[in-house]
Amino acid sequence: MKNIYFIIIILILIFTPQIFVNCQLSWKTSVESGYLNSTGDNITGLDEVQIKLEGLLKYDYEKEKEIASVYFRIKPELFGFNNVVRSLRLKGFCSYSYDFDNFVGGINLTSQRHIFAGNNLKINYESFLLSSDFNFEIKNGTSTTTNLGYAYQRLSTDEQNNDIFFVDTRLNHEIDSNLKFSSGIYIEKFSIIAIDRTFYPYKKYSNIGWRLGPKLSLSFIKGIAANFEYSFLVHDSKLTLFPSYEHWVRVVMGKMISKNWSVFLLTDYYIRRFKLINPIYTESNLLYTPMNLENRIYIKIGFDISSTSEIFFKSGYFKENLYKNNMSFKGWNALIGFEIER
Repeated sequence: MKNIYFIIIILILIFTPQIFVNCQLSWKTSVESGYLNSTGDNITGLDEVQIKLEGLLKYDYEKEKEIASVYFRIKPELFGFNNVVRSLRLKGFCSYSYDFDNFVGGINLTSQRHIFAGNNLKINYESFLLSSDFNFEIKNGTSTTTNLGYAYQRLSTDEQNNDIFFVDTRLNHEIDSNLKFSSGIYIEKFSIIAIDRTFYPYKKYSNIGWRLGPKLSLSFIKGIAANFEYSFLVHDSKLTLFPSYEHWVRVVMGKMISKNWSVFLLTDYYIRRFKLINPIYTESNLLYTPMNLENRIYIKIGFDISSTSEIFFKSGYFKENLYKNNMSFKGWNALIGFEIER
């Protein structure tokens, strides 16, 4: 994990020898602040101010059949001033693809870190992902995409280490210029090792299992832009019984209501239902914990000050399922923000 940014730089240098030719550097930054009402496990209830900052630096390279991209994102958040809760997200991403005429192949690297701290609580979550994707065009408007790779996830100080091997294959249909649909299947093998530090010598425990099921997506652009994604994964492991499963739904909708005004709606919904062999495992750090577990729904109204800057109002509900012992941090907010990009 410590060398991930070095690895990303080396990868780009290897695959794009003309690194500063035909490239484009861009950046984006935003600040949001407003009212927050929230509660959470091991976290004192908050009725205060929320401040959110976000910065993005991106590099894009394109030449003939090659495309490369690198970006770094930082997102610190402060929830309240009296009973302070802090969150910091870091993400580095690198991708390279080449058009081999018969198909397009690529390689991707992603590194993420999330630090969440509140009263009597501190969680440090890290992940690393290496994947390859292949896109074959069957005929005009129809193609297949296969993504396979390896991911490593670590929760806090070795409380959970998860090795993941996965394959995600999809059939894509471009029904017309405004409507696209894809369907596929996701298969994953995971192996979790957790360390119990209650007594010395420390003990290691393990959990091995599978996650698999269908994935669907639909996008529409005509007057209004809309995107819908859904996945249903059956979960099988040493700690669970059938039926154990996970649902994930995302709905994104946006519309320009005038030359400068826009409205945007985002909904993320994740739920898991695990039937456990023994109820004691409810609090176990051997249970699978996906990284992106925030349930949220919010509406955003924006006004374009210029082609590169925007002021906006955003309000909604959020519930962030923390990665430890089924803890959560939830509430609603109303924020005013400003964004600029170059």
